[in-house]
Amino acid sequence: MIVNGTTYHDETPQEVVKILEVFRQSGRSAKIRLYLGDAKTGKDWLEEHDVEGYIGRSTGSVKVPLLLRMKTSSGGGAILDHCIVKIKSGRLTIYKHPLYNAPELKLKRNLGGEYPYEVKADGQTHAAFKTEEQARRWLRKME
Repeated sequence: MIVNGTTYHDETPQEVVKILEVFRQSGRSAKIRLYLGDAKTGKDWLEEHDVEGYIGRSTGSVKVPLLLRMKTSSGGGAILDHCIVKIKSGRLTIYKHPLYNAPELKLKRNLGGEYPYEVKADGQTHAAFKTEEQARRWLRKME
């Protein structure tokens, strides 16, 4: 679908399109955080890279929404707009998939090893850290 000259995936919810267009047209005035996941179940994938920034769009004959790292960036990665399950700006949640669910995150300490602190997501190791502070900082960012 094409909205205001920007091409979005046909399965992207209208509410998500509207939000992305508002942020794109605002002249990159507000930073957002995108949470990507399964569009059918609402399950968050816990993506941590290339999910924060400003909304722009590509140039060329087919213009797609981009996530720009800084306000002054002239290029960025294309957004998987049909996989957005949650959008936040600052501490405010702007959009949440009707079935949104994030994996249960728990910090565990293992004895020995180079990375003695693990974060488990629904019981499976998802991330490992050298210090407890690193693990807690990551948990704060993801929660």
